[in-house]
Amino acid sequence: MEDKIIINLEECKMLNETASLVSLGAKIKQMLFAMFASPGDRLSTFLVKGNKSDLALFGTALFAEKDYMDSYLKYGLNDPNVLNNRYKLERAVSNFEKDTGIKWPFK
Repeated sequence: MEDKIIINLEECKMLNETASLVSLGAKIKQMLFAMFASPGDRLSTFLVKGNKSDLALFGTALFAEKDYMDSYLKYGLNDPNVLNNRYKLERAVSNFEKDTGIKWPFK
């Protein structure tokens, strides 16, 4: 049986406390792990709730995080591709935090 993990961005806005941010960080960490998982690994099902613009910002930040990790693993820390992806990640996180009011749990 698959685990079902729900991220509700509207709740995160209302409960902008340390405990809710830690929980959000743990859930996003699980999502990133699932993105890097080997075929055949048992994965969780993720459901992200929120308004359309918040969901778009969340997706942009999440995939920027993945792209940064992919390039870091492939090229190492000082490669221009990695630095470019880091800047894209920083912009995506900044936009997410500014527009949603939710702090991105990874820095």
